[in-house]
Amino acid sequence: SDQIRVVTNKAEDSAHSDDVAVIIPHYRQGGPDYLAERLGHYDRLPGNLKKHLYFVIVDDGAPVAATLPDANLNVTRLRILGDISWNHGGARNLGACFTCAPKLLLIDMDQIVTPEAFSFMVHKKLNINEVWRFKGSRKGETIDVHANTFFLRKDYFLLLNGYDEDFCGLYGHEDTFLTTYAFPMHGADVHISDIPIVDYSAEVMENPSHGLTRDAARN
Repeated sequence: SDQIRVVTNKAEDSAHSDDVAVIIPHYRQGGPDYLAERLGHYDRLPGNLKKHLYFVIVDDGAPVAATLPDANLNVTRLRILGDISWNHGGARNLGACFTCAPKLLLIDMDQIVTPEAFSFMVHKKLNINEVWRFKGSRKGETIDVHANTFFLRKDYFLLLNGYDEDFCGLYGHEDTFLTTYAFPMHGADVHISDIPIVDYSAEVMENPSHGLTRDAARN
């Protein structure tokens, strides 16, 4: 496509039933390169986990293009050439459609997933309508379920038609539409895991890497 550019360091093999695609939208206008820090963290995971993880970085038309560090990971970068404000939903849809992995983890750049959570996801046999959500941990304290973090099967995500891209372009509530309308409409069996996803947003990303306006009035 003339709207998408693909860079990969390891092509996806034919999917194994344990494989998990980790879809991470990336939008950087400047400042520190959090992507390199995140992938460096995941590069230290045990090999028996890494072989089942496929990181799909969706570079959402940012002024500073994402670059992949030298890491022994299955990583693909998809760069959307057009710059669409607040396009998290569209970026996640693209990553989900691209991957061959049968299970999806949808997270944000300001999260770091624990080895325990990855182990749970790799070994979990999901029913088609089964959706998992995760609490976070900040400075050792458990925090509320993250509104836009989901672990589910790819075929179920596609059955939902993914995120409604009418929400893209302005801030907020693409996740609310999923949880309030799409999940109940399609009989989602939603669970909350006791295993936290570590969220370092307060310590690591106090200053957001973009200057987009957070005005949710329209959405």
